[in-house]
Amino acid sequence: MNFDCRTVRASEVLRVTQGGGTPTLLGKALAEYGRIAKTEHLLDFIDVDEGYRRQIHTQLTLQESRHALARLIFHGRRGQIRQSYREGQEGQLGALGLVLNAVILWNTRYLDMQRLSRPVWGTICGMLS
Repeated sequence: MNFDCRTVRASEVLRVTQGGGTPTLLGKALAEYGRIAKTEHLLDFIDVDEGYRRQIHTQLTLQESRHALARLIFHGRRGQIRQSYREGQEGQLGALGLVLNAVILWNTRYLDMQRLSRPVWGTICGMLS
């Protein structure tokens, strides 16, 4: 925690205000304040704001598609992270993220070239060599 540089994480502040399982008055106030934002979000979602609902649905669909692609790519060892130490797990997840981003970039470029009616394979092969 560093109050001088304003680099305190919200999770650290909340942990301190919980006081070992018994929330302090500040901790209770912060919890209630968080409930206000959550309630406003739910009311916006339930209310007639169809645009907000569509925006959330679109974002969820994108994330679910990305997770489905990650499951297809990460098929080795039944899709489980087997490293027992943190650095190994971070390495595996970093490699998965890199490959996933490369596939998404490739597909985006490919579809853009098709949409613009450009010769796809000649252009892509030129990029690779």
